[in-house]
Amino acid sequence: MYQGIECKIYPNEKQRQLIHMTFGHTRFIWNEMLAMLNARYENNPDLQMLSYNVLSSLIPQMKKEYS
Repeated sequence: MYQGIECKIYPNEKQRQLIHMTFGHTRFIWNEMLAMLNARYENNPDLQMLSYNVLSSLIPQMKKEYS
């Protein structure tokens, strides 16, 4: 059985901006990783999918590239 807690937050303007910025960065990383995996699959469908560890090791490199 799954349980959860629902709560409502009331961020101030600065916190709201930080939340939106964080979601934007998360969405960007997700889309970049998805595009990379799709391109990799289109180029060679026989290759294995990359693991979580491999993908998460790419994040610092992307951080340097897009900063």
